[in-house]
Amino acid sequence: MTRLSLGPVVPLLSLVRAHACATAAVLALLGAFLAGEPAGSPALLPVATAVFLVTAGGNSLNDACDTGPDRVNRRGRPIPSGALSQRTAVAVGALCLVAGAIAGTRLTPWCSAICLSNVLLVVAYARWSKRLGLAKDLLVGYLVGSTVLFGALEPDRVDAPVAALAACAALATAARELLKDVEDLPGDRAAGARTLPIAIGERKSEALSYLLLFSAVALAFAPPVTRALGTTYAAVAAAGALAFVLSWASKRPRTKQVLVMAGSVVEMAAFWAGRTLP
Repeated sequence: MTRLSLGPVVPLLSLVRAHACATAAVLALLGAFLAGEPAGSPALLPVATAVFLVTAGGNSLNDACDTGPDRVNRRGRPIPSGALSQRTAVAVGALCLVAGAIAGTRLTPWCSAICLSNVLLVVAYARWSKRLGLAKDLLVGYLVGSTVLFGALEPDRVDAPVAALAACAALATAARELLKDVEDLPGDRAAGARTLPIAIGERKSEALSYLLLFSAVALAFAPPVTRALGTTYAAVAAAGALAFVLSWASKRPRTKQVLVMAGSVVEMAAFWAGRTLP
């Protein structure tokens, strides 16, 4: 019996970080749901597709540009491991960004503006992220948070819960990226990068990351948000906040990131529950 060979499929999925692309697409769909878009809306497929593809394109280009640091920090990634070439990563990134831009600009002018600006930003991020200090982390936060606004389809549909979800996603993502920078210090130093932990040190960078994170928690419990979404939302959001507290208490950089991601997913579920459950 012959075995089914997946060929380059697994390395390609790893290159684009398919799980992160799917999470971003779900976040955009959650933004659409909070904004009142019905479940059967024909806009939902291009919303999810555009976000998935632009995220995939950005991740691919980022790996192509970060080959040097990744040889130290993440030797198992597709390019340092030899599974894919740098040229392939650039080609995949460009193809995904073009396809994502086409999908995104078929929606509203609001979506077109967000999509096209984000395509330019992810290209700039891939090229210069290691030189931007804190701006690097804030930019990634914006890119993630903007998917919620993209899902809303129109600016006049951005109410308190939609705006809060976008801001919370942006702050939590920026915090997690900053913790990732702390973990990546060895490779970044070797590559001559200028990330915030290199500039101000690990402890101050971690302190700033948790300031961002708990600012997101405070915003999630702002009275206009809790009044709009109710007690079920508050209970689930509290569980997400607990994951953030456990992350702060952990001593391992990787565990910190995993707990922040887990807490972020729970917070997403809280916004869904607030609109769905009593």
